[in-house]
Amino acid sequence: MDKKEWRKLLLEQRQQQSPEEAALNSVLIGQSLLLTSLFRPPCRVMAYVPVRGEVDLGPLLTSLEESGLHILLPKVMERGVIEAFHCPPPWQRHVAVANFGISEPVLGTKQADPLDIDVVLVPGVAFDAGFYRLGYGGGYYDRFLSRLRQEALAVGVAFSLQVVDKLPRHAHDFRLDALVTERGMLWRPQ
Repeated sequence: MDKKEWRKLLLEQRQQQSPEEAALNSVLIGQSLLLTSLFRPPCRVMAYVPVRGEVDLGPLLTSLEESGLHILLPKVMERGVIEAFHCPPPWQRHVAVANFGISEPVLGTKQADPLDIDVVLVPGVAFDAGFYRLGYGGGYYDRFLSRLRQEALAVGVAFSLQVVDKLPRHAHDFRLDALVTERGMLWRPQ
């Protein structure tokens, strides 16, 4: 299958999850992330607000914020370009629905330098065993992640039904450091 076919299939599968199952699995994913050593103050964590049935990290972000971590969220700047913006506590107060029904940081939030980000929690349509992801087709995250410093960690966040053996890949596709599902955390071999 090509990327378009994978995208269609896995978006349909994700939408078939019941709201209760998605909520429970989102909590399990958040708990798995909290059990890692990824988040130590003053860690700067870029996450996302879910759309189209993505994993909901809201409770995790609130917990991280209460632990003194800095929460950043992406904002679409122009076609193909996202930037990270600081969302001071409480992070929910600095987000509003923008284009395409995506919740983004509001005007007045401060843009972050990608080189200052420690961890990026990356959404996607599909992920594979080689730690590659398939997004919605715009290349936004691939371009953004390539601008992080080498020590920063990019962690794919997905329901296990979104993980397949191998996705089609292109030269510009960014390889993640780890992947978390409701079944736990997987680290890419070095």
